[in-house]
Amino acid sequence: MDDDEYHQAPLDLQDNYITFIGAGRLHSGAVSAQGWLFTWGEGGYGNLGHGDGQSKLVPTLVAGSPFGGARATMASCGDRNTLVVTHDGSLWSSGVCRCEGSNEAESSDFFSFVRVWFPGGAARI
Repeated sequence: MDDDEYHQAPLDLQDNYITFIGAGRLHSGAVSAQGWLFTWGEGGYGNLGHGDGQSKLVPTLVAGSPFGGARATMASCGDRNTLVVTHDGSLWSSGVCRCEGSNEAESSDFFSFVRVWFPGGAARI
């Protein structure tokens, strides 16, 4: 990494009021007042939610409509995943997801956000 790359300013955040920050060991996320999610850091497991598994040096907007049209309100960054709560109370996840069922050791990597469903319906926070 050269000096220019290391000192690159996070331009995406300049015009956005940040209301929530989640910090993990190797990646972080910030939620704007508009309900947009920005993530950065190590992304090899899909934990940044950009769909590509690539790391990002600076805060980068998770493009499109990653939460089915809902606005992000909170983000939590774990070791290899990111969880987001939206304004309608739904829970979304990207990165490593440990699946319950016949083999508890089974896990999957999700490179884009997926809604977390629980028996009886969606999670409500």
